[in-house]
Amino acid sequence: MKAIKKLVLFLLVGAMAANYACNKDETQDNPTLGVTADKTTASPGDVVNIGITTSSAGLVEKLMIQERTQGSSVPGTLLDSTVHQANFGITYHYTVPSNATAPIDIVVTVTDDKAQTTSKTVTITVSGGGNLSTCANKTLGSYDNTTGSFFSAKTCTIYTVSEAKNNQSAVDFLYFYGSTNFATIGAPDDADANTITTFQLNTWTTKNATRFKTVTGFDFTNATGTSITVAWTAGGTEMSKINNLGVGQMFLFKTVDGRYGVAKVNSISGTSAGTISLDVKSTM
Repeated sequence: MKAIKKLVLFLLVGAMAANYACNKDETQDNPTLGVTADKTTASPGDVVNIGITTSSAGLVEKLMIQERTQGSSVPGTLLDSTVHQANFGITYHYTVPSNATAPIDIVVTVTDDKAQTTSKTVTITVSGGGNLSTCANKTLGSYDNTTGSFFSAKTCTIYTVSEAKNNQSAVDFLYFYGSTNFATIGAPDDADANTITTFQLNTWTTKNATRFKTVTGFDFTNATGTSITVAWTAGGTEMSKINNLGVGQMFLFKTVDGRYGVAKVNSISGTSAGTISLDVKSTM
């Protein structure tokens, strides 16, 4: 009888040990996940490249990418894919919606073969939304006019030659009337602008590379940060100047610090000693 009891006890202990070993073997850590974005500030229409890497002691079975506008509790699903790999990496190309203004959270979640999940979030701040800097009836003079030729759209400030030289990083564009270009708005780094000795641009150490695009049919009166940036991203060639300007014409611009703007020509008078009057709106 004692021998039988010992045998039963041995079998019971052995079964418990086997069960413990089995449970231990089935235990695994949650999958690892790395999520990076090549930019954390972007404008409507921009593409953000999101790098995703993950691994698991078992298998990663599912990858989900969701988009959630901050302030909203309901995320939208961008990708819901079966993976069935232990290790993998992808780059997801996310396009910022054309109507976006608030920051956007991109939520990445992976699930392994034990139904364990790991999530990480990257936040994209949308530029071009919010308040606008509005500059009404700003008159710039050409190179032979004593009125300042240089302009900061952020502060609506007009600078003379000497003032502009002392505030180089603030200058977004300048005005000149040339024999070939006629009425022209150009960036401080524009080649033709740099041939005008009166401007003394050859002495500048900072020449902002503002870029311009033509635009037609734009609703200037009701312009918003979003409508301006959407118009910019819609296409067109980036240029260092806009020339042959006429009254009523509009043009878009983008500054080196990521602000977007639109300007409308109110009047043009004279030539090398003449002036141009602009209304300008730009993102802050």
